[in-house]
Amino acid sequence: MAINIEIIPYNAFPCNHKVFKINGIDADKNDFGYMEDVDLEHRPDYGCGDYKFIPYNFEEEDRKYELMSLKSKYGIDECEIYEIQCRLSDEFHVGCCSWCS
Repeated sequence: MAINIEIIPYNAFPCNHKVFKINGIDADKNDFGYMEDVDLEHRPDYGCGDYKFIPYNFEEEDRKYELMSLKSKYGIDECEIYEIQCRLSDEFHVGCCSWCS
């Protein structure tokens, strides 16, 4: 069975999602990584220079338990976890944005 990933970002808040589901289960992108502005030098007064999703490295020893927890929580395997991280990286690479005030 193929994994079903549904991600719908907010139009006016592109760094967050109004829908994120994995196989019909409400999901949290913070289970898979975090958002960070990777270009603080070029950010506008009220926003980000290059805001994007940074996937966790589940190869690190202190993240192995989290990896196992995700498998159980969402009913997915390790390859699917990396597929989800890639999708989140694609969907939540906002770039330069000045929506925040």
